[in-house]
Amino acid sequence: MDVWGIVLIFAIAFMAGVALLLIPSLYVTIPSSEVMFRTTRGGKNEPSLFEEGRVLIIPLYHRYSLLGMHPMKVFFNHPTFLDKNNIRLKIKIYFTFAISDEHASILIAARKFAGLNSSQIEEIASEIFLGELRNTVSVRSVEQIIEHRDSFVDLLYRNIDPELNKSGLYLMNCTIADITDDSGHVEGAIAKKQAKDAEREKVKSELTDRYPHNSELRELLQRELSNEPLGNDTNENPRSTPNQENPVEIPQHVIFKFDFKDMPTKQDILLNIDINIAVGASKDQLFLQNGMKALSGRSPLEIEQIARDMVSQDFASAIEMITIEDINRNREWFLKHCADIVGERLKEIGMDVVFFKVIDITDDSGWIERAGQRALAEAQRNKERTK
Repeated sequence: MDVWGIVLIFAIAFMAGVALLLIPSLYVTIPSSEVMFRTTRGGKNEPSLFEEGRVLIIPLYHRYSLLGMHPMKVFFNHPTFLDKNNIRLKIKIYFTFAISDEHASILIAARKFAGLNSSQIEEIASEIFLGELRNTVSVRSVEQIIEHRDSFVDLLYRNIDPELNKSGLYLMNCTIADITDDSGHVEGAIAKKQAKDAEREKVKSELTDRYPHNSELRELLQRELSNEPLGNDTNENPRSTPNQENPVEIPQHVIFKFDFKDMPTKQDILLNIDINIAVGASKDQLFLQNGMKALSGRSPLEIEQIARDMVSQDFASAIEMITIEDINRNREWFLKHCADIVGERLKEIGMDVVFFKVIDITDDSGWIERAGQRALAEAQRNKERTK
């Protein structure tokens, strides 16, 4: 072997040794809390995403950036906002957000935030939070914000999330720490809320004493007496979505109040009857499905009116079947009789009677009073016989 051959062998060996030493340094380790966004020089190939592990980066050919997937935070310490009545509110609020873990969102975030650290991303996101917070406060009054804080936060989610999504981000949490003003409006709104809360607790306590074994009835009556919406109010919960598969939405709970006048009994005695009755979607899936078919194309308001008409007609039929004595003899039987008659036809539209309450029964001729006296006298005689 000549000298040049030996030199060539040594050169190849040297280069191989250098390569073995350099190749490991060409690999970049991705921390568990980050992802890598790698592109090629000139951007001819599609960008690549890598999670945990080691990725080959060839100098002058590859470019890369690491994106932290950990939560980031933005805090506002009492900036001033105008509510819909132009009252200046100072709000202390915390936002927690992060890059979405969906592939498409990570690509969007990588392109937008390549080379930026968490503090820089937080600064960009803070502009979104500040703008949407200002917009959201402007459509609510201070009373609405204080009394329905959860609803206000939900509205913030609905307004902020789409804007964050455009940058591959999503809102994880929003916490209002404090709301103040210099004119006393917030203090007044808080006082009103506390008064309403106290009234609700009072109503709750009274209903618990009156109906200790019927929690569903207590809840429905409390909502009705407090003028609170039954079920989910989509205006107060913007993240809820309607059922797209079922075009007909049968109400979960609807309370009807009736003040019937001159309603004839089996004896043709005319009664005045005040009742509260709650109806709602049947728990029996077969009745519910049949009801949805029967109500196809009807709006929620139309469905409520149909149910109201059914209750009114069938309650009148139930009264025509009984006498004054039947009513006075056994009030529980009377309630069950009426609920059964009313509930039977409600099944046709996928609904059931949830609760039934008679507020008052009177007549102009004194029949109920005399029947009550007879029933009392009969009960007294029966008691004496058993002695």
